[in-house]
Amino acid sequence: MHKVGIIINPNAKANSRRHDLKERLEAIIGDHGLVRVTREIPEVYKVAEEFIQEKVNILGISGGDGTMQKTISRYIEVGGEKNLPKIAAIRGGTMNTIANSMRIKGSTEGIISRIMERIRNRKHLDVKEIDLMKADRKEFGSLFGIGLSYNFLDAYYEGGDTGPCKAAKVLMRCIGSVATRGDFSRKMTAPVKAKVYLDGKQVPVSEVSAMLACTISDIGLGFKPLYRAEEKEGYFHSITTGLSASQIVMRLHKLFLGIPIKNDLTHDDIGRDLRIEPENGEIKYMLDGELFTHRGPLQLQIGPRIQVVSA
Repeated sequence: MHKVGIIINPNAKANSRRHDLKERLEAIIGDHGLVRVTREIPEVYKVAEEFIQEKVNILGISGGDGTMQKTISRYIEVGGEKNLPKIAAIRGGTMNTIANSMRIKGSTEGIISRIMERIRNRKHLDVKEIDLMKADRKEFGSLFGIGLSYNFLDAYYEGGDTGPCKAAKVLMRCIGSVATRGDFSRKMTAPVKAKVYLDGKQVPVSEVSAMLACTISDIGLGFKPLYRAEEKEGYFHSITTGLSASQIVMRLHKLFLGIPIKNDLTHDDIGRDLRIEPENGEIKYMLDGELFTHRGPLQLQIGPRIQVVSA
């Protein structure tokens, strides 16, 4: 019999207005599991220990991509990669890229209700397997980036108001800045000087304006540049480019449709190990919408393969 454990991040934007969410989810799962609210990272460690002890085998995470990233990373830190239960991406944030890429729609209560209906009726749970990536040997996620992806999110989070409309505004601001040759677009693609190695082979791009590595194809706003992300088990798709902001904007239709960008300034391949050696000793990177700063060479490796419940 399945045992469900749900972690709610009350700081996630969609959850912040729903003070009765815990009680509502407890009513749905009944005696089949546990619901816990975690406001800070130390609380995640404690809940992970409890869920492992209680033999929870379906972990529901209510929050956006950042909540997923932090919860899974801390859960693995407590119990190891092999003890990670099936994941239920039950939404609740402003960025729900993993849920969207797997076409998991509906409200948090609706998703859990569908899962519980199948559990109570002893029906097969639909699951999809995806690979995670491991950055800096301790952070796990499915979408990694430096350069443009980091800078875009930095601008997106500025001011605190987030959501699809804000993301679209930042994108349009960048496009407008390209048209007027403004500073904003140049800031978005300011080159990161670094040596980059994919599976031990140096990538022929030394000034990186944008880099993405991913194990899911849809990265948000309908863009699907990582068209090979789910091509081969145990690999991620990596794109590294030195294109300018205007050159990237000219190719937005290709990034949207998942059409390869082929030129001397762009490297595009799948791999298992990505190493970035920054010239100035510091690298700023994005992982599932969370922003990090790392000192010294940064390693991104393929991580554990997880099962995501899609019922």
